[in-house]
Amino acid sequence: MSAIGGMPQANAAAGAIPRTWDHETDVICVGYGGAGANAAIAARDRGSRVLIIEKMAQGGGNTAVSSGLFLCPTDAEKAFGHLEQLYALAHAESDRDVLRAFVDGAVETADWITGLKDGTRVGTDGGAGFPQVGGAGTMRQMFVDGPPGRARADNLWEVYAHAVEEKRKIAILTETAAKRLVSNEDGEIIAVIAEREGREIAIRARQAVVLTSGGYE
Repeated sequence: MSAIGGMPQANAAAGAIPRTWDHETDVICVGYGGAGANAAIAARDRGSRVLIIEKMAQGGGNTAVSSGLFLCPTDAEKAFGHLEQLYALAHAESDRDVLRAFVDGAVETADWITGLKDGTRVGTDGGAGFPQVGGAGTMRQMFVDGPPGRARADNLWEVYAHAVEEKRKIAILTETAAKRLVSNEDGEIIAVIAEREGREIAIRARQAVVLTSGGYE
């Protein structure tokens, strides 16, 4: 078996595909941290029925214990050049198409986050980690503002949780750990086998399975 996202991929043979499903949805998001929340919101806003599964008793993931900062450059082209230089200096591989998509989306991050919950305010706290590298002036580290003394990560997660759970009422299964993926004869991922309350359950995805189960650790 091959590994995808840290989980063993199920055998693609017909016998490996469950005959019945415990749950069926359009999109499954595996993991309910910041990445899972954003993926679920985007899919739901495009008309898909979404189910999030999370192995812990509550959502948050690494986002809930992070610094609460997010990147929002002022200029996508300059940010692209800055990050390309960082990759070169680090002798690291990069995908220019992925990097382009990242910076094009990153310049809109502040607007995206403030649009998730009415009254959300954001601020700027610092810039590029390597200010001597060209294009550093466009890099902004931003945060969600909140009550004095409250952790910025809590402020950020409150916005995500509101957008997912209250505004869109996206279905969530907590204490549900993904165990393996199921593919069809064409190699397409069509389901997730998860463990919940001591037994395995089969969840079918009509459109996609999005793996958002791994953070910086």
